[in-house]
Amino acid sequence: MLILDPGSKKPGGPDLNFPIITENLGKTIKPPHFGPERAPSGHHLRFVGSAQQKRPPWFPDSPPSPPGTGGRIEPTPPSFHFHPCLQGRTAQAWGMIEIRHIDKSFAAKRVLKGISFNARRGEIVGLVGRNGAGKSTLMRVIAGCLQPDGGSIERGGVDKIGYLPEGAPLYDELTPRAGLEFVLGAHGFGRARQRQRATEVMHLLELDSVADQVVQTLSKGFSRRAALGMALAPDPDLLILDEPFDGFDPIQKHAAANLLVTLSPQKIIIISTHSLSDAQRLCTRLIVIEEGKVCADASPEDLLKKTGGVTLDAAFRALVAGS
Repeated sequence: MLILDPGSKKPGGPDLNFPIITENLGKTIKPPHFGPERAPSGHHLRFVGSAQQKRPPWFPDSPPSPPGTGGRIEPTPPSFHFHPCLQGRTAQAWGMIEIRHIDKSFAAKRVLKGISFNARRGEIVGLVGRNGAGKSTLMRVIAGCLQPDGGSIERGGVDKIGYLPEGAPLYDELTPRAGLEFVLGAHGFGRARQRQRATEVMHLLELDSVADQVVQTLSKGFSRRAALGMALAPDPDLLILDEPFDGFDPIQKHAAANLLVTLSPQKIIIISTHSLSDAQRLCTRLIVIEEGKVCADASPEDLLKKTGGVTLDAAFRALVAGS
């Protein structure tokens, strides 16, 4: 599983501006040229080492570790899990993710209020809503970066997840090529295959001209494309993209949208966007979220029919007018 999400130096610490990459939660994860190790939000760290080995000062509450196992930090999964839908009533829905009654609160504020929907392979599902409606929180829950307070997520035929979070956090000191190869290495790709696949992804996203420039010197558009490439690199079954076209010029946006349409028959794609014109052109379904609830789930054409709107902007305003 690939997770790209802002991490922190210690549990509860501030978000940092680079991605967290996890594939196998049982193995050590150490980003190149960086330290110490980080774990994605929603997961817990444990220090693995003998009693004589000193724990990192930023990790004071680590539990005792088995002797002789070497001093390292490992992330362990939270109590909330994804369950493969291999039997029961969803057995026939291979290539599907089903979200049921997801709740999430931050302090006294309830952000997600029993959200339920499903998505199948071949669909591009758009999450639309006002700022603060809960879209990004929901995407973090689906990606496994944030533990919900209640509900369940079932998936079938989904072994890899690619997640592009809002803001596209990256390792500023790495080049797009090095970042892609690092992600692919975390997924178990050998060195030759890393180089080959990284080259393929850079060509798809027209990153060839900046392949060996460090990220911190890139424009916003190139940085966003590099981050999108990291989500796409391992060829995930489920692709979760939060504002994927932010910073793209019209030509870049058109090319990236066409790429997603080309990839969609073999993937489940969930995107969020504030651009309803992008959503109408790209998405097969739109889920309108308002105040943490689903207030509509239909194709763009059906939303227009349901509301009597001439444009999707007008339909959206009609759907959320009572809030």
